[in-house]
Amino acid sequence: MCSLLFLLLGAMVHPFHATSGEMQWNAETGCVEVALRIDVLDERWLKEQAKRRSGQANAPAKWELSCLKQHLLFDPKPKTPSKEKPGAFESRPLRWVGQKEEGAYVWWFFEVVCEDGIPPRKLRTSLLFKRDRAFQHRFVLLSEAEDESKKAFDLSEQKPEATFSLL
Repeated sequence: MCSLLFLLLGAMVHPFHATSGEMQWNAETGCVEVALRIDVLDERWLKEQAKRRSGQANAPAKWELSCLKQHLLFDPKPKTPSKEKPGAFESRPLRWVGQKEEGAYVWWFFEVVCEDGIPPRKLRTSLLFKRDRAFQHRFVLLSEAEDESKKAFDLSEQKPEATFSLL
């Protein structure tokens, strides 16, 4: 009886809206390879937002990449302030690779282009916080070194930025 109570309590505090991602440095290509798992309902909501922003009946081509560029900023640097977008940030370039549906989820695959040959050390996100302020993002850092254990970090509206190392 007691274990059932803990199970129910745990389910109530577990965030309903969450993404999970994996990042790995590829020294050969000079890119960070990222796989991001999103609930299909959250993807549908993002697509609807892209459609609204475009003012068209359908979402624009490559809307997923535009969404990532707007909401996932690797090594963010403040842009020159403007009246239209105060507090805007620049990010390292992103390159769309593709997506794969898997049951109730969809995986988005993309790369962070590192023209200087150095992987990013910081990630800032606002992805899906307008859908649900309690949204959680978990990123696992993958390493090929045998002695490296998996490292992970969580991001939320309260903690939208993390510093990490992929080397």
